[in-house]
Amino acid sequence: MKTNYIRMKIGQLGILSRGVTYSPPEDLRSESDSTSIWLLRSTNLQGGEINLDDVTIVAAHCAKPNQRLANGDIAICTANGSKALVGKASLVCLPNPSQYVVGAFCARMRPNDGESPEFLAALFESGFYKSWIGRLLAGTNINNLKPSDIASCSIRMPSSLAQRNRLGEIFSLSRLQIKTLDRLIAAKREQKRGLMQQLLTGKLRFPGFTEPWKTVRIDQLGVVKSGGTPSTDTPEYWGGVHSWCTPTDVTALNTRYLKKTTRTISDSGVKFSAAELLPPQSVIVCTRATVGIAAINTIPMATNQGFKSIIPGLDVDTDFLYYAIMFVKRELLRRAAGSTFLEVSLTSFREIPILWPSSLNEQKRVSRFLGALDHEIELLAQQRAAFAAQRRGLMEKLLSGEIDIQNPKETAA
Repeated sequence: MKTNYIRMKIGQLGILSRGVTYSPPEDLRSESDSTSIWLLRSTNLQGGEINLDDVTIVAAHCAKPNQRLANGDIAICTANGSKALVGKASLVCLPNPSQYVVGAFCARMRPNDGESPEFLAALFESGFYKSWIGRLLAGTNINNLKPSDIASCSIRMPSSLAQRNRLGEIFSLSRLQIKTLDRLIAAKREQKRGLMQQLLTGKLRFPGFTEPWKTVRIDQLGVVKSGGTPSTDTPEYWGGVHSWCTPTDVTALNTRYLKKTTRTISDSGVKFSAAELLPPQSVIVCTRATVGIAAINTIPMATNQGFKSIIPGLDVDTDFLYYAIMFVKRELLRRAAGSTFLEVSLTSFREIPILWPSSLNEQKRVSRFLGALDHEIELLAQQRAAFAAQRRGLMEKLLSGEIDIQNPKETAA
């Protein structure tokens, strides 16, 4: 027998309530104790999970007992400067969840007794829900939702509680598989971080290399270039044959190699601006706003003025230079913080000291080793991305009935 699908409102599956308000600065606390609680904001709702990197602490009296969270609740962003983030939701799964509440720009949904929190979480991840929110906000200047707006969202779903819970079990298993991959990636990154600390300071050496390392300035390792932006008022400067890099091109990478850029500029765009074409195998370093991110370009390209780039010398291994730059990111950030706004000047960038092996062979040995670790991380990240996409597709088909829970080989009518 096929699963019976009907249209139901999200509000039929649980109770939605507003988040907690507080009065700064008197209700803010610098440390957690028995008189305070942790308040989650929209920034804490990331990828369907709760991220605790930056949590606000407020006085406990700000929240009523029934506003405290429980595992299995859904935290939902109801207001944000970006419409794209309004409606995003995360499943609550925390140690001591009753020590947390959601803030005023969020809402909480508590599933009805017997309803699967994992099924509800899947509804909030679905394209059906996101389309509903998009239509609700379309054509307005309002970037906020009321709990009643979310409750009124109508989605086609199994009519049977048992079948909804069965879907919840399927979604829970796939979520655990993604978490397992996340843990593997995090462990591999931590391993790489520790090895970089040893290998890029000369504390750990490969056999056969004994020559002492020396401290050099960045400008002793190659030619340092700044970037530039052609006038946006001159259309013929844009859309040409030359790649032109912005920080977004680099932040989107899951590898150290930059093979293409979103925007391009023309010959005249290069000629009549401060932009300069860099040869392949240069190291481009963001020195404004997102300070410290870097990449190696595999094709000729220019950058905007938010970058300082290094064209390596003949006795410099490009990949080792990339890792060395990543290793001194803290110094880049320190120098940027001393500026009027977050930027490392050309002079300051050139003067940054780096511990350096004079042997090109040792540079290559270290960079090959770190590159192999990066390759393992990239493969795991690709595996995670493929699995997440597969999971989203399966969720949509199961929620719509295109794949039936009881008879997965049959298609719903």
